[in-house]
Amino acid sequence: MKRPFFAAFIVFILSLTGSHLAHANTPPDAPLSLSQHNSLGGPALSAGATNNNGQVVFEAESISDADSEQAVGLEIELRPVSNAFSNVPTHASPLGMSGLPIKVQTTDLASGAYHWQARAIDADQAASAWVAFGGNPENEPDITVFTEADVANLPDLRFESVSLTPSSLIIVVRNAGLVAVPNPVIRLQLQWLKQNAAGAGWSATGLSRGFDYRAPLNANTTETFTIDGTNPELAGLYATIAAPPAEARRLRIEVDSFHSIIEFDEGNNEITVDRPLPKLAPPSTLPDLAFATSALRTQKPHFQILNQGKARAGAFKIDLEWLDANKVSLAKERMSTRPLSPGGTRTVQFKSVAHAVYLKAKLDALNQVAESDESNNEILIRIFSR
Repeated sequence: MKRPFFAAFIVFILSLTGSHLAHANTPPDAPLSLSQHNSLGGPALSAGATNNNGQVVFEAESISDADSEQAVGLEIELRPVSNAFSNVPTHASPLGMSGLPIKVQTTDLASGAYHWQARAIDADQAASAWVAFGGNPENEPDITVFTEADVANLPDLRFESVSLTPSSLIIVVRNAGLVAVPNPVIRLQLQWLKQNAAGAGWSATGLSRGFDYRAPLNANTTETFTIDGTNPELAGLYATIAAPPAEARRLRIEVDSFHSIIEFDEGNNEITVDRPLPKLAPPSTLPDLAFATSALRTQKPHFQILNQGKARAGAFKIDLEWLDANKVSLAKERMSTRPLSPGGTRTVQFKSVAHAVYLKAKLDALNQVAESDESNNEILIRIFSR
């Protein structure tokens, strides 16, 4: 009587075991919201940040696993930025419960620039896909580690002051480090930003310009960049300031935007300033640039411009573009012209261009002059008739 019961019990146990063995393990989901910190509980550091003690904490906000009872962990691959990822972990956390923050703490990292990626792993060693940190190109550092000895041998670029008006930008950059900047080229980048819908952050507009400053910047010294239309080297930057996109509300300025200079602190190379909207004078007190007449000498097209407003127009630019019979561009030229008093006129002459049929001219091409009428600054002249 006991044997059939015993046999049935064995069959029941084996059926349970077989059911467990047949269950396929599900890999965990990729880790969510990766972050890096200089200490446990410290603030999150953006990509490109620095660390001066060799102790960096890497964190995932949570890791989810369909096998909810299974322990999970975080693995990271930390490599010098000069080395490509090999998808082999270099550091790992202890296993813990899914759905909670998980951290990997490193100590005694050597000096250098690093990038990193992470993946989730469960107790059965099933792993998720790798996720790279930062969203920046992998040839740019996510974190740069310095020792105390490094600090004495590194520059540190930062903004001393920034002043933005509707017609000028003055930037003062300081090298707060103890040594001169070793790279003779420092990149200065301007980017207009617009506010996203419902105030949800900021995004870039299509207008961005850069300038390469080619001169040494010694320890604890400053360099002032005055962008107001008077320096030809900064003409491109001035055009960015003088004619921002209509939706632009904030200007982002970055020094060493290509990260070509290793600094003690890489986190202070960017600043944003709000766009001051110009307060225009009443139209009756503004200049008004316009075309008085247009004509053509055989090889020298010329036209006359005038200031028909009530105020003096400061120096401005004139753009010329030669077009063929199909109005396809053949050549372009930009010229500078002197201020023009109210009621004043000036004849502007330009050379001819082979095969040109039309000449397109634009006054105040960089919007340097606030005018009572901005709609009469362009003209198309036929300069050749067959």
